[in-house]
Amino acid sequence: MGRVGPLLALALAMVALDGPAAAADPLAGISDVVSEPLAGGRHVRLVTAHGPVHAWIPGDYRSERAGIALYVHGYFTDVDRAFTEHKLAEQFRKSGRNALFIVPEAPAGGNQVVAFADLDDLVLQVREALAIARPWGPVVAMVHSGGYRTARAWLDCPNLDQVILLDALYGDEEAFSRFVHRPSKSLVVVGADTLRWTEPFEREARRDLTVRALDQLPGDPAHIDLAARAAPVLYLRAQFTHMDLVESDKAIPILFAASRLGPVFARPSAAVAR
Repeated sequence: MGRVGPLLALALAMVALDGPAAAADPLAGISDVVSEPLAGGRHVRLVTAHGPVHAWIPGDYRSERAGIALYVHGYFTDVDRAFTEHKLAEQFRKSGRNALFIVPEAPAGGNQVVAFADLDDLVLQVREALAIARPWGPVVAMVHSGGYRTARAWLDCPNLDQVILLDALYGDEEAFSRFVHRPSKSLVVVGADTLRWTEPFEREARRDLTVRALDQLPGDPAHIDLAARAAPVLYLRAQFTHMDLVESDKAIPILFAASRLGPVFARPSAAVAR
């Protein structure tokens, strides 16, 4: 991984993927920026006042149709370990989605505060550091385990369209219910270790929302039909363990591929992208 010094070098590296740069002061508030090719795209690690952030852009990224995908790790790890050990760039690439992929630092335990409570500010910092225009497609946040606390802080952001709770409902049910009751919002809930919360949440949601449920995570996103994808609440009972959901490619690529995010123009080699 090579350190990028002058702003121009970083901007030129990203322009090839996105088009003209659109930031007046791209490194404001950011103390360090490191860039490298990774998984057929461009990976950048930022050090901000709130902690490190990883960002990845697919090689086939096109800003005019792009969305924003976020992933928040759970407890007992940090963003650097999660990004590397769980191969998050590679997993997102397998989803075949055309999006700016952002992975911010998050609490490693219940005694730590949420690092990035302002979703708009997080996206702005990443976009300025990468010198790219704001993607105006859907904004989808996937959170694992204790990452639900960060998602909870983002629920009032008008730009957030969809939340994927990857075995991450440990409370705050009313907040997530209020979110999904707003127009054009949707929630995907995956239950494994969290069944004591997810099962009652599904039953309660059925009172006044359309809920689709699957008894397991499919191995192919095509098996999540359009009705399930369009439902305000999609509930999946996981046949995998809490950590297998993130350490393998059995959940993250499938769920992003079935999300509101659109596909890249050129289909990747991984069969999961549909």
